[in-house]
Amino acid sequence: MLAFVAMETTFAYLGEDRLELDEGGFGLILVLVGVVMIVVQGGLVGRLTTRYGTRRIAILGALGMALTLALLPAAPTLTLAVVVLGGMAAAKGLLSPALATLLSTRSGAEEQGAVLGASQSFSAAARALGPPLAGALYDYTFAAPYLAAALAAIAAASLIAATQEADLSVTT
Repeated sequence: MLAFVAMETTFAYLGEDRLELDEGGFGLILVLVGVVMIVVQGGLVGRLTTRYGTRRIAILGALGMALTLALLPAAPTLTLAVVVLGGMAAAKGLLSPALATLLSTRSGAEEQGAVLGASQSFSAAARALGPPLAGALYDYTFAAPYLAAALAAIAAASLIAATQEADLSVTT
């Protein structure tokens, strides 16, 4: 969550400073990001999870976030930035439901509420702490929040990969 919050917080600045993006263009990009996430979460993630397993989809989503976060500040044109953001939205659309599923299925029935509640608390903390941290990093250099977020996404992928495979839905 922290990685996505860093992008949400600073993309308006990056768009204005490097891509000559105005408010209307920024709004359209946010609509695109939302639509891509709806399509991925509403139509693709279930089928992909059934075929490849929740853990693999979560890892793919986290690594996709890392890649697109690292590429975004390097995008030389608005068109390429929009393509990268579409990929980021797809990656986030894979990661979020897969991660929630992993948290739910890896905890006992009596612990699920506490585990999912803790997850929401961490998400809220990321939304509270992410913007000032991302803003400070952006003030240092425009690429810093994206590179830091990419590293955080790689760390998340590593943690997910270290979990024991327990998906029963994987077909070979």
